[in-house]
Amino acid sequence: MKKQYIALLRGINVGGNRKIKMADLREILTKAGLEQVKTYIQSGNLVFFYKKEKTEKLSKIIKKAVKDTYDFDIETITFEVADFKKIVKNMPFEINDTNIKTFYIMMLKTAVMADNIIPQLEKYIKTGEIIKPTEKVLYIQYPNGFGRTKLTNNVVEKALKTSATTRNWRTMNKILELCD
Repeated sequence: MKKQYIALLRGINVGGNRKIKMADLREILTKAGLEQVKTYIQSGNLVFFYKKEKTEKLSKIIKKAVKDTYDFDIETITFEVADFKKIVKNMPFEINDTNIKTFYIMMLKTAVMADNIIPQLEKYIKTGEIIKPTEKVLYIQYPNGFGRTKLTNNVVEKALKTSATTRNWRTMNKILELCD
């Protein structure tokens, strides 16, 4: 039986680096065994079907397909659709038309004690960011925009010693719209 999954690739098509055309990505992943692969925008947001499998194994399949084709390593975080929906549903902030562009969700590859997250990141909060963490998700409001923050994926990864990838609120919802 096939199951639908969501995978987020970190750091592709950013600043002209690690370029992958989404049509090419869909093709190589289909050859790797993923089915009905859909992408959303150019930043590596995938929805696909595969037999029931652990998400870590699916991340490895995607990572290997990209490495074999493009010769670069990309971090991939894969979710069962129900888990991704919970992440979106649990958004703790009140979002409206005037503040929607300030909200992001940073997903962590491995769990971190939620109580340890804020102390580890406090020194990087420079432009009024508000973080509401769980063990694997940071809900973040960047009131002055994501482009001005010091609280980036690289900083969070170094401080928390795990991989992370971030998507804005609209993208998270658009990815869910691709799911059947």
